[in-house]
Amino acid sequence: MAAAVERAEAQRAELEAEMARTGQQDALLVAEVTAHRSPDGGAWTESTWIQGRTTVLAEVDVVVLRTVPAHVDGHPHSLALRWDVVARVCGAGCWQPIAGLDPPRWITRRWPSAEEGRVLEALSLPDHPAAD
Repeated sequence: MAAAVERAEAQRAELEAEMARTGQQDALLVAEVTAHRSPDGGAWTESTWIQGRTTVLAEVDVVVLRTVPAHVDGHPHSLALRWDVVARVCGAGCWQPIAGLDPPRWITRRWPSAEEGRVLEALSLPDHPAAD
């Protein structure tokens, strides 16, 4: 898993450098890929998708969807979900693959709809450290 995270992070650095060279560094958020280990020895990779930001995601085990509060004094809300769950619920409506990248990356197109959000909430990982 460490090698996969290193490859994804090297690719993220390359994508960010290319965006900086072309003056697009503020156009997209290239999500970081992190590796985690649970006390029982399990391991997973993770990235965060932030509401309101066009995000480039690596295909990871867990996607954290983080909402942005509507008010300054509000608190963000996070849902942790398996990648395949988000893909099944949102499909091509929310994201699409970026051609020619290895490892694969996906660009977000829209935030999940209210209906999709209700389904994702029901299927989220409630015991995940990022869940609130």
